[in-house]
Amino acid sequence: MMPKAGRVRLAAYDVTGREVAVLTASVQEGGRHTARWDGRDTFGNALRAGVYLLRLETAGRVTSRKLVIAR
Repeated sequence: MMPKAGRVRLAAYDVTGREVAVLTASVQEGGRHTARWDGRDTFGNALRAGVYLLRLETAGRVTSRKLVIAR
């Protein structure tokens, strides 16, 4: 939950640290938000099965979560 409006960036990375997709990069209002990702890279290609990291950057705070794509 974002306590106030601010810049938000949510991106996906492969295990080598390469950015594979940016889900959002915008200024958003405070509150709860959701994002959907179809497992495709920036160019629209389906990513391989494996482990990816989602990184959320907001107003001086960074959070990462592991995500597994199984195909």
